[in-house]
Amino acid sequence: MKKPKLSLGKGGMKGFLVQNVEKIVFGVAVFMVIVFVYMGFRIKSYDTSKTPDKLKSLAARAVSHINEPTADEILKERKPRAGKGGQYETRVQQQSAVTDPGAYSITVPWDPPAGGSHGTVIL
Repeated sequence: MKKPKLSLGKGGMKGFLVQNVEKIVFGVAVFMVIVFVYMGFRIKSYDTSKTPDKLKSLAARAVSHINEPTADEILKERKPRAGKGGQYETRVQQQSAVTDPGAYSITVPWDPPAGGSHGTVIL
C-alpha cells in the first residue's frame, strides 16, 4: 500500500508555516496569558497580620537588642570559675613551669639573609 502524502496547501509544510506562523505565535501567547492569570489566582493572599506598626515594633526591638551590653561589659562582671580548688592562676603558672619552652623554639630564621646558612639553631 502506498503511503498517503501529507499536503498542507500550496508549498507543503514550508508554505503552511509561512502563511500561519503569526497565528501559531498568537495562540501560544494567549495560552501563556491564560496560564499566568490562572496561576495568579492560585497564589495565597497577603498575610493581613503584618502591619506597618508591627514592623516598627520589630525594628525597635532589634535596635534595643543591638544596644544591649556587649561581651566585654559582661566579661568585666564575671569572675573565673573556681575549678578544682579555686586556684586557677597558680595552676596555670605551675603547668607553664613544667613545659619546656625550648621544645617550641624556632630553629630556622623567619627571614634568612641571602646566601647565608639556613640551618642555624636559635636558642
